[in-house]
Amino acid sequence: MNLQKRIWIISMSIAAVFMSSCERDLNKGVDYDSPQADIAVDTFEVDRGETIEIKALVRDDSGIAYLALEYANWNLKDEQSFDEGNRASEYGYAYNVKVPLDALYEWEEIYTKHDGTQFTIKQRYHKLSLTCYDGVKNKNIFYFYVKVK
Repeated sequence: MNLQKRIWIISMSIAAVFMSSCERDLNKGVDYDSPQADIAVDTFEVDRGETIEIKALVRDDSGIAYLALEYANWNLKDEQSFDEGNRASEYGYAYNVKVPLDALYEWEEIYTKHDGTQFTIKQRYHKLSLTCYDGVKNKNIFYFYVKVK
């Protein structure tokens, strides 16, 4: 066999191996889905000093690894982490939040558009966030809105 035929056979063999490896779906079995939640009530209108219950049924096939309810203006932070062996695909989250006696009724916020221009809005809803991570670090954030009357 001459050198040209050998090079051709080796090239075709390499091409066949490469093509067969490309046929596999490298993303098969990879979890790209972020946690989802069923939330019955996400908006509250309450008086100062009242207690509200934040509830969500969080689901993810790879298991819930971390949950955090946060709102910096009220110094609110509730975190829950789950070890790999304790991760459930469904978790009923519930937390009671007492609205501070000094909670604002309204305030002004400055927003910046993508073009750099700014505008001011009068805000009336406090925005509490529930951040959720699943077992493979996919993330989703759910919001709860509280208006103090």
